[in-house]
Amino acid sequence: MAFTKEIPQWDNAGQKPPQSKISEGFKPMDHPPADWFNWYMNGTYEALNELQSKAAATTEVTAGLKVLSNDIAAHSNAKNNPHAVTKSQVGLGNVDNIKQASKVDFDSHVGDKKNHVTGEEKDKWNTSQIWRITDDNGQVRVYINNSSDYHEVLPRYKGFTHFASDTSAINGPGVALRGFWACNAAGTYGQVLGFDNLNRTWRKTVANGKWSSWERLLTAEDVAKSTFVDTYDFDNSSFKATEGVVTKIKFGASRSDDQLEYNQTKSEITLKNSGLYLIRLYLSASAIPSNSDISFFCYVNDVQYQTLGYWYPVKNSQTIVLFLQQKFSKGDKVTFHIFPQVTGSTPLDVNVKSAFLTMSQIR
Repeated sequence: MAFTKEIPQWDNAGQKPPQSKISEGFKPMDHPPADWFNWYMNGTYEALNELQSKAAATTEVTAGLKVLSNDIAAHSNAKNNPHAVTKSQVGLGNVDNIKQASKVDFDSHVGDKKNHVTGEEKDKWNTSQIWRITDDNGQVRVYINNSSDYHEVLPRYKGFTHFASDTSAINGPGVALRGFWACNAAGTYGQVLGFDNLNRTWRKTVANGKWSSWERLLTAEDVAKSTFVDTYDFDNSSFKATEGVVTKIKFGASRSDDQLEYNQTKSEITLKNSGLYLIRLYLSASAIPSNSDISFFCYVNDVQYQTLGYWYPVKNSQTIVLFLQQKFSKGDKVTFHIFPQVTGSTPLDVNVKSAFLTMSQIR
């Protein structure tokens, strides 16, 4: 490096001050000896002279840096283990000798959306419903056999469950069902909805631990095929009922007979459907003996089946309306009868002026 300024030369070495004075420095009113100043000036001159005489030139520094840079680059690119590092020094003995995937294969695997589950998919699974409503094969989870009770088995399964039952299951509808049971956590409120092999739908409920009866739900087709017979004929429904004799009630022509089940000649209805029926019987009579005691019966296949009611008229001309809700079977021949008890009064006959019948299938 080139210097342009001349160093002020000072040859008198002087004398170094004591260490105490070097430490505390000069104070006001001090009169230091000349040798101390000579020591300071000579030391400064010699230090500057040494620095200037031994400094390298710019070209020398540049050349040296270039050589150093080349050496560093050559060392960095060396593949021959210039430091003679051994495998034990870097712990290669602890590494399994297994082939690793390439960077391309690794990146391809990381980006594979089919084999990897996303956070969104995990959240979907974690928040999904895990209650089983069927067996592992998708079939019924609960089977109620012929010795099991609907009322005991189903409440054990809380929530929503797929079930099936035997025809003779206790408290069943009398047919085999396959359907669903839904209830609260205690099993005290719930509903059964089942389907039989004739594609009919059945329903049963429990509320506060109390079970209802079975109900069959009717389709529009069921309703269209249901029994509905309605007679209303003043002119052809009069007859006499003798005391002490069970007499068939005579009905006139029908004004409605949806399934063609009514036989006016026999005053008889032959049912085409099994089910529950609602019956309304209207009867108007005159010349009723005093103190009369009159019974009304429903017959099935010419055998007394059910009592509709009893009549104790207080006038000799009076009207009565009776209702009956009853189950019947397909093929039943249904008739209705009046039985006036013997009173010993006159006349001996009850003169029925008109009798009307309405019979409809309600399920």
